[in-house]
Amino acid sequence: MSDTALELNFGRRYGLIGPNGSGKSTLLKCIAARDIPVPEHIDIFHLSEESAPSESTAIRAVIEKVEREYEVIFQFLIFSNYYFKIDSTKKKKN
Repeated sequence: MSDTALELNFGRRYGLIGPNGSGKSTLLKCIAARDIPVPEHIDIFHLSEESAPSESTAIRAVIEKVEREYEVIFQFLIFSNYYFKIDSTKKKKN
């Protein structure tokens, strides 16, 4: 794409419609990676999978997803820290 402008207004909802392979997901990835200029004061949360239907707002769904992902990472770090502490206490054999 060239000579194109993307303008989004606060408080509005937008949808991307197009056939498979037309670049909808690629556009979202470019926005998330800030390949397309986005003011720094705007937070971007890009989820790479669909969210199950719910009564949650879009932002609440994103926050819940991020919280679940951080919990998995946190549990992994706790496990890794525990494992490596145990492993580092083993004496090396000559």
